[in-house]
Amino acid sequence: TLAVSAGDGSVVLHDAASGRPTTSLQDRSVAVYAVAFSADGRRVATGSRDRTARIWDVESGRETAVLRGHEGSVYAVAWFADGGTVATASHDGTVQTWDADTGRPRLTLRGHTDRVFDVAVAPDGRCLASASEDGTVRLWDPVTGQETACLRHPCRVNAVAFAAGGDRVATAAADGVLRIWDAARGVETAHLRGHTAAAWSVAWAPGDARLATGAADGTARLWDPDGRADVAALDGRVLSTAYSPDGALLATGMENAEILLRDAATLADRGRLGPAMGRVHGVAWSPDGDLVAAACDDGAVFVWDAASRERLVAVQAHAKRVYAVGFSGDGRRLVTASEDRTVSVRDARTGAVTGPVLQHPRRAFCAAFSPDGATIATACEDRFVRLWDAVAGEETMRLEGHAGPVNWVAFAPAGDRIATASSDGTVRLWRTSDGSLDRVLTGPASQVWKAAFSPDGCRVAGAAADGTVHLWNASSGREALSLRGHRDQVWCVAFAPDGRSLVSGSWDGTARLWGVATAEIVRRRAATSR
Repeated sequence: TLAVSAGDGSVVLHDAASGRPTTSLQDRSVAVYAVAFSADGRRVATGSRDRTARIWDVESGRETAVLRGHEGSVYAVAWFADGGTVATASHDGTVQTWDADTGRPRLTLRGHTDRVFDVAVAPDGRCLASASEDGTVRLWDPVTGQETACLRHPCRVNAVAFAAGGDRVATAAADGVLRIWDAARGVETAHLRGHTAAAWSVAWAPGDARLATGAADGTARLWDPDGRADVAALDGRVLSTAYSPDGALLATGMENAEILLRDAATLADRGRLGPAMGRVHGVAWSPDGDLVAAACDDGAVFVWDAASRERLVAVQAHAKRVYAVGFSGDGRRLVTASEDRTVSVRDARTGAVTGPVLQHPRRAFCAAFSPDGATIATACEDRFVRLWDAVAGEETMRLEGHAGPVNWVAFAPAGDRIATASSDGTVRLWRTSDGSLDRVLTGPASQVWKAAFSPDGCRVAGAAADGTVHLWNASSGREALSLRGHRDQVWCVAFAPDGRSLVSGSWDGTARLWGVATAEIVRRRAATSR
């Protein structure tokens, strides 16, 4: 059965399969703001502008109780699982609980300093959550009436919902952001962007696998609850990571000179390569998945056969540490960037120099081949991004705009754009045709160490020094996700080949696997306001 609040003060029940109206619950209020079924589906609670909540029998349509006591409109109603208690949220800034059979009040919860728009009950009935215009969601003990936590937001909070497990709370706010919180600790674990106007509603799918939100931008969106990332504690700090082309394995470069191999789906241990020589700042797979290359602290570059784990190349490529390594599109060449201010090109299977040495005025932090192998892009400490002819070694373009060292550069799959990550806290997108700036991606509170395009080129991910991972829409430049969970700087990030997940590696000694098939617009509808 589906309950719909009508503009004439009635609530109409419909058969969910056929859409046919079955019962009309005639309220006498001017408007009905909220409606909720009891767990057994036999009763409905409604909240009204006339400052009351009402209980109705679904089968007969008869009103069984009127809940009076609020001094303002009742914006939300929620049932306890046992069906004996109802919670209400009101314009008067209070939350109240009531005996659903008699209509008598039980507790009045005070603490909000403005209107309370929503209320939710944890599945086990041990916690209440209320969302308010005062910018907070407050958690309450429904037995004692004591406030147990205050989840602070930068703006009005319109909706709140508990996960089925009761361990997480999702909130929808006026800034359009969906936030996920650890209910026990009161800590925000995910920060999901995508709506362009206030988010008005939020609901968990059965099993907590998805969240749905509705917003004033006229969209409903489905999200993966990314705060619940898979985490692997690794033996040391993670400096670099890369997916195998088939998406089956992850290679992670470690501070302790190891290259760890992990199952890409579960993060289970699948062995290791090495040891290398010093910290492994960069790691890369060849496009065919046969080779794994590593860039090391002492200037060495190593290449292994991915299947046999045999080391094929060990070469002193630079005079100082190597920050990055990457394969050409055909897998035959390697490009490396170093603290010694040079970028070099080598044969991937022998380590022999096969191309020009590209000189830079300061440290070269990253180098990458264009998809066709004709161009090399480099990121330098001097704040410039340079494009080079990969054969002649001539600089063909210089991109200026970052206010700090450029830490990373990555080509879009189509080769038409590059993404650059900088210590100025931004990621910038540039057109390779003329070097013009396309987008400036903002959000991180400090340096961005790495950036990566999704396989379809539609999204960009960034790894930040503030311990967050950010995801942007590459076309609009809008931030879609801000993923929290790491406890120290995030040094690296990479998309899975199917684009549905990404992995991040951190100085906190963990790798985290995030589902990012989020912000899927599933329906457009006319925006409504409260």
